[in-house]
Amino acid sequence: MIRFAADEPCHDGAVPSEKDRMLRGVPYLANDPMPVAAEIVQALQVMVTRRINAFDPVVITIAKIRAGTTTNVIPETVAMAGTLRAVSEGGRRLAIEGIERVATSIAQAYDMHAEVTLEPGYPVTVNDDEFAGFTLDVGRRLVGPGLVIDMPTPAMGAEDFSYVLQERPGALAFLGVCPEGQAPRHAHSCHSNRMMMNEAGMQTGIAMHAAMALSYLTAHAK
Repeated sequence: MIRFAADEPCHDGAVPSEKDRMLRGVPYLANDPMPVAAEIVQALQVMVTRRINAFDPVVITIAKIRAGTTTNVIPETVAMAGTLRAVSEGGRRLAIEGIERVATSIAQAYDMHAEVTLEPGYPVTVNDDEFAGFTLDVGRRLVGPGLVIDMPTPAMGAEDFSYVLQERPGALAFLGVCPEGQAPRHAHSCHSNRMMMNEAGMQTGIAMHAAMALSYLTAHAK
């Protein structure tokens, strides 16, 4: 969450000064946080492409901006919220430092004050190489090599299974449930209210869980 206002913002319950809330007709007499918010959104994307290694990518999304109550009054404050996704803890750390630096510096340049609040999310999900190979092998033996794909690039989804992978070697695999007759890239994604799932794929998922357990126990039997 990024929240910013005039350099001496009013505390909750206080009455904003005339400088804080000014009619749009005389914006030069006020500190207008709206264009500053837009600049911060743009600058965060530039920061990602110029300060973060392209081969250790991160994604910053500002998905919510809240300010004002009407159309003809400059708002006192702007609040922005979004997400940060990374494929390594190093990339995540650089991005967090960049978010704070960009937001506070741009706000200060316009005689405003920014507060950046970061809520820790799930750790980066990192598959164990050996166990990932084991998962691919079991899948190919179960459903055939043509139906198992080794993903060429990382996925940016957040996953609580990452906590398990920090403690034990393992791998996260995806189960295809695309509706019959649709190309996966054209089907609605899992976050869409239009998503339709091919429930026959659940049988494969159950069989995969069982095959993984049996193969692992057989391989490690004394």
